[in-house]
Amino acid sequence: MKLLHHFGNWEYSNQSDGWLNIAFNDMKILLQDRQTLHYLRTVDTWTKDASDAHNFLHSQRAIDFAHEHLLSDVYVTVKFIGGDPEVAVPLPSPAEYSRPHARVF
Repeated sequence: MKLLHHFGNWEYSNQSDGWLNIAFNDMKILLQDRQTLHYLRTVDTWTKDASDAHNFLHSQRAIDFAHEHLLSDVYVTVKFIGGDPEVAVPLPSPAEYSRPHARVF
């Protein structure tokens, strides 16, 4: 059972698995092509307009989608609805997904 609660510009829901999901209503999590700067709309459609783009709601969902569909040369972009500057973080190329990572002790 999922209970949805609103508070100001954000909402949260208690998940049956014990997780608490939080979504801010004034931002979107998008995938953005690094060359064209277009945003992902559907699996094979891109758009210039961020308001038409698919909102992943959580950055991990966007990252997982990019990895599953072997998207390269993309940013995970946080787009703020109020006009604040967006934040774009490049994802590694698909060849780098399976590369072992260094461990720090």
